[in-house]
Amino acid sequence: MANYCMEWGDYEAAEMEFSLLIQTYPNFGIAYRNRGSLYEKMKRFSSAIEDYRTYLNLLDTGSCDDPVCIQEKKTIAGRIQSLQKQLHDQ
Repeated sequence: MANYCMEWGDYEAAEMEFSLLIQTYPNFGIAYRNRGSLYEKMKRFSSAIEDYRTYLNLLDTGSCDDPVCIQEKKTIAGRIQSLQKQLHDQ
């Protein structure tokens, strides 16, 4: 539901749905990744960085040695770096 709300542009509902999902399943990494993406769209860069870091930490606690997972970690690390630059430039 949260992803649909985000696609429809109802960011407040999407945030509420992602947050409820995270509260219920705190180790569900993709919820942090998706909420981070939402925060990025909302230009809430600090919150996006925080969620992306949590997602990376959750990836590190599991087995993440396949090429797809390794690439995902690089992608998210790049997003964090880009967001930090945007925060710095504001």
